[in-house]
Amino acid sequence: MAAPNERPTDDVEFRSVHAIRDAIPTRAHAEMLFGMVADLLGEKAWIETQDGESTRTLFRREAAGSRWIVPWPLLSVTRGGREGPSPVLTAIPGVYEEPTIRPGPAPKIRGLGPGQITLHDGPEHVNVCYGGDGRWFECSVSSPPRNALAGVVAALAAKTASPTEIVASFVAGIDLGRHGPGRVHLPVALPHGAQGAWNCGLFAIRDALFEDRVPAAAPWIAADGWTGRAIAWGETRDAAIDAWRAELARVRPFPERPQPPAEPLPEPSAEQSFEDGQLSFRVTLHGPSSDVPWVAPTLENSPVAVLPIAEMPASLPSLGMWTRLLGAYGTVRSAALRRDRQGFTLVGDRVLDVVPHDGLDARLDAADRDYDARPLPRFERPPGFPEPPPTDCSVRTYRLIDEGTGRAATPFVASSGRSAGFRASGLDGDRLRWSAVRLRRDRN
Repeated sequence: MAAPNERPTDDVEFRSVHAIRDAIPTRAHAEMLFGMVADLLGEKAWIETQDGESTRTLFRREAAGSRWIVPWPLLSVTRGGREGPSPVLTAIPGVYEEPTIRPGPAPKIRGLGPGQITLHDGPEHVNVCYGGDGRWFECSVSSPPRNALAGVVAALAAKTASPTEIVASFVAGIDLGRHGPGRVHLPVALPHGAQGAWNCGLFAIRDALFEDRVPAAAPWIAADGWTGRAIAWGETRDAAIDAWRAELARVRPFPERPQPPAEPLPEPSAEQSFEDGQLSFRVTLHGPSSDVPWVAPTLENSPVAVLPIAEMPASLPSLGMWTRLLGAYGTVRSAALRRDRQGFTLVGDRVLDVVPHDGLDARLDAADRDYDARPLPRFERPPGFPEPPPTDCSVRTYRLIDEGTGRAATPFVASSGRSAGFRASGLDGDRLRWSAVRLRRDRN
C-alpha cells in the first residue's frame, strides 16, 4: 500500500501506479474515466452493476453486440465505501500507526466523496482508493508492480490529450482475450454475472478433466454456468455448444431460488482490541448485491462456459501419467499425475523440466517433517461457532523452484489444508506449474 505520506522509495518500481494515480486524482476523475472507456468501447462493452449501481464493472464482449464475453473484468469503479486508509482499524500502540489524513484543502469539484477504481489487465491490476473528500489516499498493485499496466507510462508521456483521456484510451485498447481462451455466453444478464458463470463452468471442467470424464481427443468443452452439471464436448465451439444444449435439456442443472434469511442480517461493523500483546478483530461484513433480479433458470436463459482443450503430450512424463489442468483464464497446462493407495502426487510441468523425479518423495517427506515441526498458531472458536465438519484427507502444495531464477530450490510446504473428499476445482494450472501437490487420505 502507498499512502500520501508514505511514497515508495523505488519510483521506477511503482511508476505506472503513480502515473495512474496522478492521472485520476479524485473520484470524479475515476467516474469520468469509466464513462470514457464505456463510450470508446460502445457495443463491445458489457457492464454489470451492484448495490444500486454504486459499483460498476466493465467487461469486453468478443464483438460489438455479442453475447459472448471475455469473463474477466477490464475496469471497475465504486462510489462510497470506506473513507480512511484501511477497511478496519489496524493501529497497534507502539507497533504500527494509521497513516495520517492527507493534508491540504480538498478540490472544489462537485460530486466528490469516497470510492475506488481498479484497472485490470488479466492478472495485473492497479487500484486507487479515494477518501471522504474525494482525493486519493491509497493505492494497491499486483505483483510484480513494475509490470502492472506499464504501457500507460509511455502513453501519458506523449501528452496527446488530458491525462484522464489518455488513460481511458489506453484501457480501452487492452486486449483482455489474450490472457486465455475461456469465454462465456450470457443470453440474459444474470445476478452472478459473467465471472460467476465462468467460475462455475471452469471449476466443473477442471473436475471433469481430472476425473477423466472427457475424451482425451475432445477439442472443445462446454459446461453450464448454473451448477456445472451439464458438460459436453465437440470438434468445434459450435459443435460443443450443440452437444451441450442437448445435455442441458437432459440434466436440467437449474439452481433453486435463494430464500431470504430467517432473521435480518446484522449491520456491518468492525471492532479491534489489543490486550496483553494479543490483537483481536471482530468484523461483520456484507458482500455485494447484484442489481439484476432473480432470473428464472430455463433452457433459453442458461449461461455456458466454453474453451478449447489442448491434447496431452504424446510421450509419457517421467512420473506417472499426464493430466490436464486449467488456469484461471482457461489455458490448458499438462501436469504429471501419479495415483497411489494413499491418494496422489501431482507435479507441474515446469518442475518436471528442472527437478529430477528420482528421490522426489523423499524430498517432499522432508518438507512435511519441517512443516510439521513448526509451531503453528492456535485459534479458538468464538462462543456459539459450530464445530467444523469432519475431514478425511489432507492436501499440501509444495514449492520446488525459485521462480525468480527458474532453478531447483529446497522444497517447502507453501499451503496445507484438510477437507472432506477432494475436488480438483481448486487446482489452478497456471499456479501449479512451479509446484507439486500431494493428497493423503486418512487411514481407517
